Amino acid sequence: MTTSVLIVEDEPSILELISYTCRTSGMEVRKAANVAEAKKNLEAAKPDIILLDWMLPELSGVEICKLIRNKPDIKNIPIIMLTAKGEE
Repeated sequence: MTTSVLIVEDEPSILELISYTCRTSGMEVRKAANVAEAKKNLEAAKPDIILLDWMLPELSGVEICKLIRNKPDIKNIPIIMLTAKGEE
C-alpha cells in the first residue's frame, strides 16, 4: 500500500522540491499551493499524512491545523508543520 501525502506550500520551488523527494520515496503526492486547493484535496480524498507550511498568505498553518482537528472525518491525519523561519 502506497502512502499518500498532501503537501500544502505556497512557494513553488519548495513545493516541487518536497514533492520530488516524497515521490522518489515511493509516496503518492498531492499538492496544494493555497488554502482553497488544500480544502479541495481534503474533500476529494484523505491523505495518510499532511505536510503543511506554517506561513501561508490566506491563513497560517496553525489555523489550518486547527480547522483540520475540528473535523471528525480528518482530525486524526498526522500533520507535519514546515517553516522557513529561523526562530520560534
